[in-house]
Amino acid sequence: MILYLLSIIPKFLFSSCKKEYFYLDTNYKYLNRLLVFLYLHINTQAKMFVDLSVVDIIKNKDRFVIIYQLLSYLFHSRYFIKISVNEFDKIYSISSLFPNASWYEREAWDLFGTYFVGNKDMRRILTDYGFQGHPLRKDFPLSGFIELSYSERIKNIKYSSVSFIQEFRLFDTKSPWNFFSN
Repeated sequence: MILYLLSIIPKFLFSSCKKEYFYLDTNYKYLNRLLVFLYLHINTQAKMFVDLSVVDIIKNKDRFVIIYQLLSYLFHSRYFIKISVNEFDKIYSISSLFPNASWYEREAWDLFGTYFVGNKDMRRILTDYGFQGHPLRKDFPLSGFIELSYSERIKNIKYSSVSFIQEFRLFDTKSPWNFFSN
C-alpha cells in the first residue's frame, strides 16, 4: 500500500514507511491536498480525524513538528502525517474537512503558538485571555512571567510578577527511597 501511495502522490510525500501504521512526511503547503486525497480515495478512505500533536524542537530551523492522525474504519489502518513548520509559517486549517480538528488547532495555537489560517475560532482554550506567550514552547520560562492569586481582601483575582526568594525554599537532600531499603 505504501508503494501505491508513493506512486500516486509522489510530490506530496517526502518520506513514508509502513510498520504497524502508515507514517507520511510532507510539506505544510501540501497538507490539505494530501488529507483530501486520503479522505476521498477509494483505497484509503481515512474519514476520521483522531488527533493533532505538536512537538517543539528548538534547535531546528523549522522548530515545530505537527503530527496529524487519521483513521480508516473500512481498511483498519492509521495514518500519521508529519509536517515541520516554524513560528511564522501559516498552516491552513483542516477544520472544513474534519470539523473536530478545530478544537485541536485551537489547543495547538494556545500552547505552542502555531497559527492555523481558516479556523473560525482561534480563541485561547487552556490559558487565560490575558496570558502572554505560549507555555509549551521550549523557550518559555518554567515559572512563567506572572502569577495569579485570589485576594480575600479585595475578593478578586490579582496578578503579580513572579519572584523567587532563596531563603524560603526548602531543599531536602534525603532520598525518599531509603525508606524501602533494608
